[in-house]
Amino acid sequence: MSTRHRNAGGPFVIFDPGLGVTGSLQCAGKIAITSESSTPAQPADGFGWLYTKSDGKLYWRSYDIAETDLTAGGLEDTDGDTKIQIEESADEDKIRFDTAGSERMIIDNSGNVGIGTASPSSKLHVKGGKVRIGDLGNFGDGSAATTTDVTHARLEMRASANSQDVRMLIDARSSGGGQGQIGTISNHPVAFFANDSMKFKISADGNVTKPDNCIVLARMSSSQTISGNDNWDDIIFNVEMNDTRNAYNTSTGVFTAPVDGFYQITVNVNLHSLQADASYYFIRINTDHDDTGQFFYPPYYADGGTAAAQVYASFSHITYLDASDTAKVQWYQNGAGSTTTAKIRGVTTAGVWYDSKLYVQLIQ
Repeated sequence: MSTRHRNAGGPFVIFDPGLGVTGSLQCAGKIAITSESSTPAQPADGFGWLYTKSDGKLYWRSYDIAETDLTAGGLEDTDGDTKIQIEESADEDKIRFDTAGSERMIIDNSGNVGIGTASPSSKLHVKGGKVRIGDLGNFGDGSAATTTDVTHARLEMRASANSQDVRMLIDARSSGGGQGQIGTISNHPVAFFANDSMKFKISADGNVTKPDNCIVLARMSSSQTISGNDNWDDIIFNVEMNDTRNAYNTSTGVFTAPVDGFYQITVNVNLHSLQADASYYFIRINTDHDDTGQFFYPPYYADGGTAAAQVYASFSHITYLDASDTAKVQWYQNGAGSTTTAKIRGVTTAGVWYDSKLYVQLIQ
């Protein structure tokens, strides 16, 4: 290859005049690079300077790259605020990554990677922000990220501000029969959210709270007399003590399921002034899918079979309801004379033992 040199008061340049690119230099000994007293001028397009200065460091400068210190190692942009540094101080054995003048990530001498922290305490330590694994979309979309060994994989999160030290983990274990685990390893509860709303919480001592669970507790403040024979009368519990999902109508006595699921419906009623001449009374829980109830034969409850009787009845029914299905409590009288005296007793004061009540709870 034909070469020539140029040294018009500046660094020594070797180039191939035919191709216009830097050529090669073969030397059996050492190459001495002289020291510059100051940063040399910007070279022409296609050329670069390799030189030292009085500080003993080796520098590179080209047409489109500013002076770069090659002695310590690293890369940086023109204004020096975005760079990769190998050993910021002597023999620290760390690699630092800076953008816009701030250190963003570090790999320390133990191999720990820190993002947002200069002192990572684990293989990956992220501080001051969020970590997203995978893509947005349906469950299971996007890429997966796992940390595994033979028997154990763990993703651990820790928040220590505000005088707390909350430590939560997602754990997969192949030992002991294998199981997946999620929870805290500090003395804090675990809350589960759906649609950005907490659906249930497990306290540190194992108690479960479900704020959005459907729970109804209603009572009767005044007695309700049956309308007559052979009619299904709705029993209306007109005072709500609790209704977490606004599912019970105190005017009609109709419960409307807010979501699909199994519901437990419990009825406690005080049947009063049952007529001895009635063949029977029947109380039922009637839903869109089924009904269940109890029979009562008043002669067995009346004194000598002639006086009006009363009985306190309690029973439960578990049924599956689709969202918007309804349920209500009804009663029925058969065979009594023309006089109507039977009633469901309601009381003005809540909490007495013979108060008539309705309980509804979503159990699954």
